[in-house]
Parts: sequence; structure tokens; C-alpha cells
Amino acid sequence: MAVEAVQAPRLSHPIVLVHGLFGFDSLGKGRWRFRYFANLPDWIRASGNRVLVTRSHPCGRIATRAAQVARQVEAAFGNETVHLVGHSMGGLDCRHIISGLGWGRRALSLTTLGTPHRGSVVADGVAPWARPKSATRALLRALGWEAELLRELSRAGAAEFNSSHPDCPEVLYQSVAGVFPDECRRAFRQLPHRAITGPWLGRDEGANDGMVSATSARWGSHQETWPGDHFNLVNWVNPSPRWPGINACRLVDFARLLARLEPDGRDGSSARADSAGTDGQPLP
Repeated sequence: MAVEAVQAPRLSHPIVLVHGLFGFDSLGKGRWRFRYFANLPDWIRASGNRVLVTRSHPCGRIATRAAQVARQVEAAFGNETVHLVGHSMGGLDCRHIISGLGWGRRALSLTTLGTPHRGSVVADGVAPWARPKSATRALLRALGWEAELLRELSRAGAAEFNSSHPDCPEVLYQSVAGVFPDECRRAFRQLPHRAITGPWLGRDEGANDGMVSATSARWGSHQETWPGDHFNLVNWVNPSPRWPGINACRLVDFARLLARLEPDGRDGSSARADSAGTDGQPLP
């Protein structure tokens, strides 16, 4: 089947898309509009689904961003139960919504895409910028950052977050990790996440998507690994003739992920039961 012919499954409950650090819903106007989630919202809506693309503080702490997302979901869907999909830091925002804001029975599922569940060595390197008396912290605050987020994304900060945010047994958790192979790196444009942070992560954490290691991104009862960089996980398509499977269109993969959310065609209760008690490792 051609990728263009792939249709998203129609779900009974709304789907909420949550962007990551430095993220947005869309920028620009008309034909010059640039969308964070590329064509995914329109593709999902074409099957009759209700979709909300949220917008939160691009450089805020997890709790700040999560509260903003929760308010937008409530404004759009009231108390209706929803499926959450978070890219990068957006996955942590969603976990805070579920475990920190008490949405264990309002979120049917959480799908995370390249989320640093176990933090990042890159964040370890910049976390000192957020120290209370750091001049860099003052500069970041002047620029509108909540500098504490750097600590939250570090490996130590992630361990604390995971301890205080256990998974809810009522929620289905699944994740996608991206892997951008070193051997094909030169065949693509050398963007910062491919030329700088990717090798840095590779030395300390192993295979990664240029921003988050596969080890850090894996979470939940169902885990997948896609061959592409961090932004390919939200269907930014940028293949190379030499490496056609890298950074390719992900609609087939998204169709498979969405189909898992409501396997019984109603509310996904059977899939949620399968994920009960997960700590980020596959269940037997």
C-alpha cells in the first residue's frame, strides 16, 4: 500500500498532541505556515478524529507547561477522556498531567515520541547554568526561560521526576525512540542535533536520534524504535536517496500506534490493562 493511501484509525476519544522544548503549534500564515507536528493533525482528522494541538511555554518547567496543556484540553473537551501524544519534553509534561495533576482516569493513554524519560547527558552539561547564583541563570530568566527546566532534563532530575511520578495503572503507556545511525550522518544536512548533540549522546548513552538516546526514550509496555532523527518522530520527512528508510514518512507507523489505543474499537480498556504497573520496561 502506498504511504499516501494510509488512513489513520478512527478513535472514539480525542487525541491531544503536545510539543517539546522550544516547541509551538504552528508559525507563519497561509502557504508559509510551518507546523510543529507537520501533516499529522490533518491526517488524523481526515479519518474523523478530534485532534487538539496544544501550545505551552517553549522554555518552561514541566509543571508550568503541563498546567497550560491541561487547561487547553479542558477548554476543548471538558471532562472527556483523551489520548495524549507527547513529543520530546512534551511527554514529560503529559506524565505530570497524569500523575501530578491527577488525570489517571481522564487520560486513556500516553504515547511518547523521543521523550527523555531518563534525562540526558547534554542536559547534565548545561544544568549548572540554572544554579541560583549563576549569571547564566539570570540571563536565561531575562530571556523568558524558567531555568530550572535544565535541571529537570538532566539525568539526576529525571530520576527524581520518575520517583515522584509513577505510572498510573489505568493508563496505557507506549513509546517511540529514534535512532539516527552514525554511518549515514554525512548523507544528510549537518543540523546541530546531528553534528553536535548526536555524537555527544553517542559517546555517553549510545544510539540516539540526535537529541535523546534510545535508552532514555523507551518507556511503557509497548516500545518501538524508528530509524530517523528527533524531528522525524513527528513526521518531518527528509530522506536521502542513499538511505531511503531514514527520516522517511511515518504515517504507516503512526497508524499502527493509534490502532493500539482502542483495540476493542471503543475505549482501549484491554490495552490499558496490559500496561498496568509498568516502570518503563517491557512486560513479560
